[in-house]
Amino acid sequence: MKKLIFLSLIIFVFLGCQNKNKSNDELNLPAEIAKRNIQFLNGYEYLYKFGELDRKSKFLITVQEFDKKGNLIKELKMKRPDSIKYPIDSTLSKYDEKGNLIERTFFIQEMDFESLDYKTVTKVSKSVYKYDSSNHRIQLDMYTSGKLDSKTMYKYEDDNVISYVSYNEKGVIDGRAEYKYDGKHQIRYTYYEADNKVSTRSESIWEGNVIKSKDYNEKDSVESTSSTTLDNKERMLETEYKQGDYYVKSVFGYNSWGLRVTMMDYKIPSEPESKTEFEIVEFKK
Repeated sequence: MKKLIFLSLIIFVFLGCQNKNKSNDELNLPAEIAKRNIQFLNGYEYLYKFGELDRKSKFLITVQEFDKKGNLIKELKMKRPDSIKYPIDSTLSKYDEKGNLIERTFFIQEMDFESLDYKTVTKVSKSVYKYDSSNHRIQLDMYTSGKLDSKTMYKYEDDNVISYVSYNEKGVIDGRAEYKYDGKHQIRYTYYEADNKVSTRSESIWEGNVIKSKDYNEKDSVESTSSTTLDNKERMLETEYKQGDYYVKSVFGYNSWGLRVTMMDYKIPSEPESKTEFEIVEFKK
């Protein structure tokens, strides 16, 4: 996997999520979901053929399950039968009484290439989050098969993350990062390896509701570019990413109260590859 793919977008979403104490980028979404008694959100993917949306290609690609408080507690991600990837990945999430995400367990299906029949195996990993009295996320512990892989500690100024330090399973520093802001907007992210050398950095420019970013590698050469367009409630309307010949774009649509209900994916700027529409299923009365 390419190290810098979506670096700027991931950083932006991470900061936005933790500052609002949400597990996604919609504002106040858990409260709205609870208010409307929503239990499931089913995502159906449709493919484009010859430039037209093929309704016959409908496939259940994702299922999100919510509790009575509107928190996302379970997510399933499916692959089409003809995909070279593997059938179902799942995520389980837990929250504290304040609605903060405190634990997320990932079940990822992979192919065991060492077996004679290439059977599918499930890898289990877990992320555990801790918060301070102001609900800032200050620690992330990551586990694989029950064993600690890494521990990351975050520092804040007001509501902004200004740095973090990551440790490996032996408690030795693995790397660290620093953030810089222009007022409330993040404009720079720099990651240092254990030897204090810069490994990656991202520079962002905010032009109204558009964030334009460049990601640099350890040689300080531009590795990729990306842009994110937001609406006036800081919901993502469009994301675009370029790295060499690789290109991907997603366009999002929302309903009247802020739920993401459509997603268009592109691998060529003007030619959509697929569209996902989300169906609401309420709790049974």
